[in-house]
Amino acid sequence: MKKVYYLFCFFYLVSFSARSQYYEFNQPWRDSTKAIVIDPYGENEIDFEKLITDRRVVGIIHKASQGYSADKRYPERKLLSKKNNLLWGSYHMGMRGDPIKQADYYLMVTQNDSTELMALDLEGLDTATFMSIKNAERFIQRIHYRTGRYPLLYCNDNILEEISKNYSDTSVFSKCGLWYARYVKELPLFNKNVWSAYTFWQFSCEVNCTETGKCWYNVPGTLYDMDVNVFNGTVEELKLHWPDISFIKKNNDAPANWLNSFDLDGDKINDTISFDFSGGTHCCYKICVTLSSTKKTVKFPFEMDGGYTVGVDNSQPEQFNISSIDSDALPEITMKIKSYNGVLSPIPKKWQKEYGIKSNNVTIQYEKGQLKVSDQNK
Repeated sequence: MKKVYYLFCFFYLVSFSARSQYYEFNQPWRDSTKAIVIDPYGENEIDFEKLITDRRVVGIIHKASQGYSADKRYPERKLLSKKNNLLWGSYHMGMRGDPIKQADYYLMVTQNDSTELMALDLEGLDTATFMSIKNAERFIQRIHYRTGRYPLLYCNDNILEEISKNYSDTSVFSKCGLWYARYVKELPLFNKNVWSAYTFWQFSCEVNCTETGKCWYNVPGTLYDMDVNVFNGTVEELKLHWPDISFIKKNNDAPANWLNSFDLDGDKINDTISFDFSGGTHCCYKICVTLSSTKKTVKFPFEMDGGYTVGVDNSQPEQFNISSIDSDALPEITMKIKSYNGVLSPIPKKWQKEYGIKSNNVTIQYEKGQLKVSDQNK
């Protein structure tokens, strides 16, 4: 994560496997709705007056401790961040040694602040130096025991693979949001045994930027060696859910991963597609679309099949799908509405009047500068 571990960062920057031929996230930091967070340590320079001029940089996750030692700049920068209305978080760099004592030391340094985002940084698989995955499990359990909360887990591709080979989506790791270090513009598909999507993607540091002002994303008031992260969500979402962002879209993060991989309006930036979940016995999903070109969110009232319990994960394309079905090269959303366990209900007259639809199978597509709805059979 920092200079002392440059070689570790460089190794997984250049190590691509055969499975990397497919991509699901393409430069999300170019989407102006996405939140940006930096994660400095004491030796990184920060000019807070310049930093806050970038409205997308809404938070800082600062190093608090490493093993049994504290970062000396942590207290000072916590005060400065609060003063400048920035979201504040911290991380502990896990080292060889007792993980319970390290967890307790970390909470002592941070004073167990319930408003502060927490994270565990696993830098490498060399257990002679770094915290082992087994001990990381114990560290996380200790944090949860003492706080009732789970930290994010920072890891590179090698560590993610190792965890994914030995744990599942019911493990303690799955309760931690994934903070994924991968210095590429297009994020390849990764093992989904534990996490179905990232919470933060650390995409820039001194590994892939060697000159200030010429990084993929340039944060005012910082130098080229600053670690820069994009949040898998909007500025508003991050502010709303901080500090427990591990739980954002928790019931829907597989769909969020797949859903947000489409450019509906043709501006070469993927748009944000999400669902409101009503809950209850007769549950339903209502679609929301935010176009990158207009920054406006359109919330459609259409209810998907409540019996489709898996959700909108592309496992049942006859219920919900996104693909190009006409000649304009832009993807269309097709979905079945007003049904429960396969039993269709009449389309409300209000929907018929407002959207001109009569069937239970509709298409949502971008036409003449806006999203339009029509029957699939038109």
